[in-house]
Amino acid sequence: MPENLGALLRRLCMLRGISGQEQQVAKAIRGSLRETRPDILRVDRLGNLFATRRGNGSAPSLMLVAHMDEVGAIVSEVCPNGLLRFKTVGCVNASTLPSTRVRVGDAAGTFTAPPAHTSRGGISPDDVFVDIGAQSDEEVFSMGVNVGSQITYDAPFTQLSENRFCSRTIDDRIGCAILVKLFETLGFTPDGDVTVAFSVREETSMTGAEALAEQVKPDWIIAVDTVPVKKIGAGGRSIDIGKGPVIQLGEGVMQAFVGNFATPPVKDALLRAAREAGIPYQLCAEVGDWTTDGAALHRGNGGTPCGYVSIPRRNAHSASEVFDIRDAIYALDLLVTLITDMRHVNLDFVGE
Repeated sequence: MPENLGALLRRLCMLRGISGQEQQVAKAIRGSLRETRPDILRVDRLGNLFATRRGNGSAPSLMLVAHMDEVGAIVSEVCPNGLLRFKTVGCVNASTLPSTRVRVGDAAGTFTAPPAHTSRGGISPDDVFVDIGAQSDEEVFSMGVNVGSQITYDAPFTQLSENRFCSRTIDDRIGCAILVKLFETLGFTPDGDVTVAFSVREETSMTGAEALAEQVKPDWIIAVDTVPVKKIGAGGRSIDIGKGPVIQLGEGVMQAFVGNFATPPVKDALLRAAREAGIPYQLCAEVGDWTTDGAALHRGNGGTPCGYVSIPRRNAHSASEVFDIRDAIYALDLLVTLITDMRHVNLDFVGE
């Protein structure tokens, strides 16, 4: 394992960037990638960032994508009494917000709502405000907060046990950290061009991923993201943290259907690499509850084979996402094994 994966992840998790406001994260990642002297390093007009190491042309070109943005909220109204109304950005369960601490721009604050013992009928999202300690709208403005200010969870990166941690923005700063460290291993000329890309707006529109696919035009793509653990305590009957990275076979939101299925040749390449590296992995085929940038990436460039490597985490889209660092280490090992010898990757969908 390259050194300091955990240190890099801790640093990225503390940066703030809801969809459309990912500048802090992009700046930090670009600084790290510059030290590797990539053949291409670019930030596009949407804010996507990507770096490319040119290959020798003996294998198809590969792009790996992680998203920089996080779920959160945005100030929609400043009330005369100093409280803030907000709109959520991304999939946020408003019922879990009361008493969660936040940053509003540079100001500290908390989501506030009527106490539970006076709200037996349940708390409506309209009952939840953000309190930054201001007593008037003028005081809010003097604190540098206005309509449009981003609201992000304010929570530390905490070690729970030897390998398990709890933090904000594990989705998907852990994928970003893995790709930065992966690119650091490319001190050699790969068989095909390898691009690591860091997308914007995954939690809302996935337009960043769409733009990346059209710009880079890779022959195949791997989305590196997180996957929620739905069945806490289900044991061997469900994916869980600490059992290895998840090779997703499909993902999407059924109502739309917005999503994708892993292209068989890419799935096979990932499974082969996992077995060659001798690492544990989990398979997931629970289509219908979440989606990743893969839903947009596979549409680009006339259709591009796509696969998934995901890190399982508990408490999805909250201030306290729990994960096992070994899953990230194994995912990095899997991807290094994959890239070390890409000549055996056959993207022929039908075969002979």
